[in-house]
Amino acid sequence: MAPPPTQAEQHTQQAQTLFQAGQLPEALIIYRTLSAQSPDDANHWLMLGVIYSTLNQLEEAVRCGKKVVTLAPNAVAGHRNLGSFYLRSGQHSNAESAFRTALSLEPGNSINHNNLGIALAAQGKLEPAIECYRSALQSEPQFGEARHNLANAQQAEFGPEQANADFMLAVQHDPDNIQYLYSLAQNQAHLQRHQDALTTLQTLLLKQPDYADAYLAIADAYKNMGRIQHSITSVRRAAELKPDSTAILLLLGNLLVQHGSPEEAFISFDQALKMDPANVAAQYGRGRSLFQSGRFQEALDVYADVPETNNIGIDIIAARASVLERMGNLDDCLSVLTTAIERGNTGTYLLTAYARLGRKYGHTQHAIELLEANLQKISLDDEQLRVTHFYLGQSYDREKQYDDAFKHYHAANDLRGYSHDATADKAFTLDVIRCHPKTTYDRLPQGPEHTDITPIFIVGMPRSGTTLVEQIISSHNDVFAGDELIFIPEMLDLLDSGQCYPRYIDTLDQSQCDSLATRYLENLAQLAPGYAYVTDKLPANFTYLGLIHRLFPNAPIIHCRRNPVDTCLSCYFQDFSAHHSYAYDLVSLGTHYRQYHAITTHFREQLEIPMLDATYETMVADTETESRKLIQYCGLEWDDQCLKFYESSRRTKTASFDQVRQPIYTQSVQRWRHYEQHLGPLLSALGTLTDEKQS
Repeated sequence: MAPPPTQAEQHTQQAQTLFQAGQLPEALIIYRTLSAQSPDDANHWLMLGVIYSTLNQLEEAVRCGKKVVTLAPNAVAGHRNLGSFYLRSGQHSNAESAFRTALSLEPGNSINHNNLGIALAAQGKLEPAIECYRSALQSEPQFGEARHNLANAQQAEFGPEQANADFMLAVQHDPDNIQYLYSLAQNQAHLQRHQDALTTLQTLLLKQPDYADAYLAIADAYKNMGRIQHSITSVRRAAELKPDSTAILLLLGNLLVQHGSPEEAFISFDQALKMDPANVAAQYGRGRSLFQSGRFQEALDVYADVPETNNIGIDIIAARASVLERMGNLDDCLSVLTTAIERGNTGTYLLTAYARLGRKYGHTQHAIELLEANLQKISLDDEQLRVTHFYLGQSYDREKQYDDAFKHYHAANDLRGYSHDATADKAFTLDVIRCHPKTTYDRLPQGPEHTDITPIFIVGMPRSGTTLVEQIISSHNDVFAGDELIFIPEMLDLLDSGQCYPRYIDTLDQSQCDSLATRYLENLAQLAPGYAYVTDKLPANFTYLGLIHRLFPNAPIIHCRRNPVDTCLSCYFQDFSAHHSYAYDLVSLGTHYRQYHAITTHFREQLEIPMLDATYETMVADTETESRKLIQYCGLEWDDQCLKFYESSRRTKTASFDQVRQPIYTQSVQRWRHYEQHLGPLLSALGTLTDEKQS
């Protein structure tokens, strides 16, 4: 018969029971008593260290860990625990030393190799860390944590391509590990494999539906795929899961601004300010949303209340200047900028706003000097570098220093970080053409012929003159300038068809077509109450022309055309968003233009969709004649204001806003000739289209 346990053994058992039950403060009291009674018992000190570490009392944990290795210098667990305590307290060098001792005592142990790798990686010693992780995997090939750590280290040292296989192996070793899935998705996003990232994240959410960061990552993937509405939906879900996060509200607000929903964005920024009234980013966002709504004076009032004591404050000076610029108060705009610059404020967006005014005020050379100096700042992130290069390109172009201009435009596009999937682009083009045969198209349901409000669709490649055409037409008193409305792609994106556009076109019934047409017209009526006509100049609508003509058979369609090389070069020189990833590379631009040309040619020649060509070069040469053609085609009476489009107070949100203030912008005709020596890849990609005067 075993002797009854001693009092010390009873207390030890009680402490272990409390520890296992998660009652750490109670267990701590007993272990402190035991360590005082038996100060040479390393096990009591070991448990004390573990409890202190769990309670985040790291200084005490380290003290206990040191006691353990003093009492039991050959015990691997003691050195391993001490290393972990050091690691958590940020003492990475000491952690490395402790883990090396553990490894020397048990050199074949995979955990020891992995732990040492963690300590080395924390100090930026990535190559030896990688070797440690590989040693751990040699001992235990299915060791998921070591595989995951190896992938992280390789990503940091060699980039995401090198790391991807190991991230995938980590998930294979432990498919239910949320962190492994999330890391794989993040790496796939770094590789621009956004659809793969979405698939991984959706798998993650099946296992943990309340993982807010996964919804944020999904939002980022959708954003990079140009599906802003889906991105917004995902961020809203993240906001539901983290209702106290101002960062998520700011992200939501910024996406809504990008989406063209400034009123909703204002609400989001306002909620963030209620949580954190001093949040400068939220104040900045409120100003941006007011600016986009055309509430310029209110935007100025918001910006006036923001302190100029940090980087965002400096950007707000630039934002104030931009509001004044859009209001046409150019002298006040220049005064704001020059005052800030004279005070030594040289924020990137402040300098780029100053550069925009160079043409009018003759200070382009000074702007170049400031922007060149800005490039030398080591604090600039890629976004700021990219913007600086773009404005240097514009400024050098204005000074007719074309080689320098191209150098900076090229550098700006190289900093994009997005890659264009030309294969998918071509496949989509073939899909559009294949899904719109003449015989099927003529049988599709048709929308109403007569409506209370008439859309005017202005389509074409970006930078083909769509803004000029809209400004002329919308100068008519009966026309509201809708700008680049995302209503068509958004409605189709949300259509519950089970397939992606255009593969469901031949399955649409009358009810669906009526619903789509009604929803679109309701959006127009809400956007422009009291107007009979609204322009929609989203260039990408050219891909939907078949459906647009069936939904709105009497809606005017104006196809903007321009010299292909000038069009592509102007796109390359424009700081577009991620929606235009083809524009960041000359070859991609040329191939994308060919896809655009193929689609519009099919709709015009095979489906015989009526549309009016508005050729940029002809518009420039004879503005009045071409303007009268536009107005007549839209079924409107002539209005002399249409020849004074540059005096219109209506907002222009696109890249051409400063050009439409001029009677006509002739500098863009045959502009490509200045850059011909740099355009070999573009000319080759365009092929026979290069020789077309207009296309």
